[in-house]
Amino acid sequence: MMSDLVVVFDFDRTMIEGDSDDWVVTQMGLTQLFNQLRRTLPWNSLMDRMMEELHSLDKTVEDIANCMRLTPFDSHMIEAIKSAHSLGCDLKIISDANQFFIETILEHHGLLGCFSEIYTNPTFIDENGRLRILPYHNSALAHHGCNLCPSNLCKGVVVNDIRTSALGHGKKRFIYLGDGRGDICPMLKLVDGDYVMPRKNYPLWDRICSKPTLIKAEVHEWSNAEELEKKREERETSGNGKFLDGIIEAMPVFAKELVAGGVAGGVAKSAVAPLERVKILFQTRRGEFQSMGLLGSINKIAKTEGVLGFYRGNGASVARIVPYAALHYMAYEQYRRWIILSYPDVGRGPVLDLVAGSFAGGTAVLFTYPLDLVRTKLAYQVNTNVKRFFNFLTAPNALPVVVDSSKMNLQGLVRSEQVYKGIVDCFSKTYKESGLRGLYRGVAPSLYGIFPYAGLKFYFYEEMKLHVPEEDKKNIMVKLVCGSVAGLMGQTFTYPLDVVRRQMQVERLATSNSAELKGTMESLVMIAQKQGWKQLFSGLSINYLKVVPSVAIGFTIYDVMKLFLRVPSRDDAVIEVVTNKRNS
Repeated sequence: MMSDLVVVFDFDRTMIEGDSDDWVVTQMGLTQLFNQLRRTLPWNSLMDRMMEELHSLDKTVEDIANCMRLTPFDSHMIEAIKSAHSLGCDLKIISDANQFFIETILEHHGLLGCFSEIYTNPTFIDENGRLRILPYHNSALAHHGCNLCPSNLCKGVVVNDIRTSALGHGKKRFIYLGDGRGDICPMLKLVDGDYVMPRKNYPLWDRICSKPTLIKAEVHEWSNAEELEKKREERETSGNGKFLDGIIEAMPVFAKELVAGGVAGGVAKSAVAPLERVKILFQTRRGEFQSMGLLGSINKIAKTEGVLGFYRGNGASVARIVPYAALHYMAYEQYRRWIILSYPDVGRGPVLDLVAGSFAGGTAVLFTYPLDLVRTKLAYQVNTNVKRFFNFLTAPNALPVVVDSSKMNLQGLVRSEQVYKGIVDCFSKTYKESGLRGLYRGVAPSLYGIFPYAGLKFYFYEEMKLHVPEEDKKNIMVKLVCGSVAGLMGQTFTYPLDVVRRQMQVERLATSNSAELKGTMESLVMIAQKQGWKQLFSGLSINYLKVVPSVAIGFTIYDVMKLFLRVPSRDDAVIEVVTNKRNS
């Protein structure tokens, strides 16, 4: 409902692209005098002195008006203002410019009637035809008492006055758009339920970044008028679009992060499922696959099981990765916010991402590990009978396995009686055999692995982004390169723990004469001694091939979903912390 909104704009560098005072000074040849006097006079008095100089040069008020009509004004901002007015928002301006400049510019662009009130330094034309500029607050009579604002205007006092009046007319929520130091005071007057929209890379935005705990209102940064206009257009939907728009608007940010992360994880995982299947067969030492290599293994699966053979276990994999990715993204954001708000001395460098990423990975693993175990057990099963593939086609919910004992290797890796028909069947049999502990078998190396992997992944990603020029940080290719390299680094350091986890997960599928893997470190040593240290990196080359497209697809889908769900930008770490963070 827009009719309960009061939208307050700053003028210079918020509504218009530049500063109206600077514009008239430079365009009318006053720069030299302005620079001589700027350190000796308050700003308001300085601009009044500039108007005196123009009068002495025989410049008329109309000459000044013509100059102001040429002030750059982005067409997207014009459309955004008109749209907000048409939706019933109460639009106001609080500015340290002056009445003549603002009204001249707004009238020229057909916007003056959109604003119910303009709070700024008043102007008048004296008997000599000279434009005079007066202070909004007359400090000679009484100082407004604010140390944050100049003596001529305290925007915070004005915001309080507007709120008192607005409440009497049924207006309940404020949106404040600003950019400069003079907008800090009114920002601090906003309350829970209000919105502050600082222009990115301007002083107000910098202040919010350095002191996020000061903010009670929701923070939504913006970069330019075109971005504001795009947000307006996204909301101008109809029919089902309006219904969906309402749902999206009602979703809290953490819910949007859950949805965006889950969709991204599911799509990315399905895209690389064939390589994941072969990798697991390498990791768990399926004898016939160890000697075939990558291409040979792909060829064997294609011949014996067909295309769907590459996706065996992918149903469980997707069922795991969707909640896992959703929790991982959301938990990372939550942990990061909590650390910064609770321990501001930590700063906001890559070390913060190392810690937040590690704990987020551990949280996601604990909630989704049983699904990962089921996925691994299903993927480990190999169908060596071509006819059974057709049974699989006719019963897509089942995952049958036939073991040809004549082709079983000497270790007898698979017991023919251990057959899982699908996700539910695997869950049921595992729980009956080993209880809850069985569903979490191998979780220790998973946690040992995910803590450094998730932490390193975020660490390297944020560290690399620090060296990317600001104008390139939103480039999707830059994100893909940073994310892919970060993923590869994390995989290399932690892959041996992943091998231990996989072997522990499928150990009960092996014959009883296989040595039982116990603790994580003990298992690392045992595998290195009995299978060779190379086994600790078995399948790593496939994982490299998998990581690059997986990260690329994941980042792309996540960015698309964030845009669709209107999740605040993650490009800047601090904006992530303060977005939608409300303090009582």
